[in-house]
Amino acid sequence: AGKTTITATDAEKATVEINRTKFSDKCELEIGQKGNILNIAVKKKGMFNFDNCEVNFDIKVPKTADLNLTVGSGKVAIEKMQGELVFIIGSGNIVATGDFKKVEGMAGSGQIDIKGLNVGADLQTGSGSINLTYASATPKGELAMSTGSGDAVVNFPKNTMIETAFEAGSGKLKSDLVSNPKADFKVSMKAGS
Repeated sequence: AGKTTITATDAEKATVEINRTKFSDKCELEIGQKGNILNIAVKKKGMFNFDNCEVNFDIKVPKTADLNLTVGSGKVAIEKMQGELVFIIGSGNIVATGDFKKVEGMAGSGQIDIKGLNVGADLQTGSGSINLTYASATPKGELAMSTGSGDAVVNFPKNTMIETAFEAGSGKLKSDLVSNPKADFKVSMKAGS
């Protein structure tokens, strides 16, 4: 658990600032680099370790870097990135702004909030909401969303044309935009079980 903040920079190298908020001698922090991949892990030592290992990270990376994140629990904030965004979060929220080239993500429980989109995305959450804001009225690709329980809200600029395909096991699905089968951008949504 903890908070991870990833911010775009014009620098060529990544930097990591670490703030250990709850970190006993039964906690372990691993940081390593292999090529252009930066790996950071917080682990508990021993089988019966009930200590809470909580670390906050402030990471600055080149703005075009691709992000591939796996987070067990905690909050993730991403600002002004322009690469790919791929994530898996067990429990926690992700809030991201940027002009991403690709967006794929899963959250077991927690909110997904992404702003500045211009491309399609594939997003899933078990319990939690999905909030997306598109920057372009002519996005590229397809947006596929799935929620077990929780709301999904997608905001598009005025005059955006989309084709919709909605499926609800429980609850309701609504679009304020008229579905247009000739649209270049398709939005599919599955909600409930």
